[in-house]
Amino acid sequence: MPEEKPLILDCAQEDLVLQVALHSSLLSSREAQWNGVRFEFHRQPPAETPEHCPPQHVVTIPIQHYSTRKPTIQAYEGGLPQNKLRTAIDYIQAHLAEDISLEAMADHLGISRYHFCRMFKQSTGLSPHQYLIQCRVERAKQLLRQGKMKISEVAIACGFTHQSHLHRHFKRLADVIPLSLAIRQ
Repeated sequence: MPEEKPLILDCAQEDLVLQVALHSSLLSSREAQWNGVRFEFHRQPPAETPEHCPPQHVVTIPIQHYSTRKPTIQAYEGGLPQNKLRTAIDYIQAHLAEDISLEAMADHLGISRYHFCRMFKQSTGLSPHQYLIQCRVERAKQLLRQGKMKISEVAIACGFTHQSHLHRHFKRLADVIPLSLAIRQ
């Protein structure tokens, strides 16, 4: 299968920028005619942008107000196609508080459990269960930092069966106990 090449995007050309940005810029320094520097402000709906490679330097500052931090995914050879991997990760994020089965994740993607488990680990370096636990701990960190819920409530909201289950995984992955994070705030 031929490797897909990233889109070469000259940011100086407005029509090419719209291949990546879904909407035109709200503010632009284009009329100021700064020498070699341009500033643009875009407000975009949630979306995934195609892989692109501009020939000039570009600084992007995403400002996300109502989102969750998802663990970074290291690129591994082979594995699930990017769209299926994104679908699996989105499914996990949307159902963190539930008892998610391997069967449900695989069915959501329309592939066998065995194939899903093997390809997910090849894509992320983690088994689906390990990834799910990591996401639950990250969500717990966020909720504990907000300081609005008891630790037992955070445990249930993040899909852990009880507070000690959260405590065990939190200590193992974050190297601190949940109470210390809640007290620091």
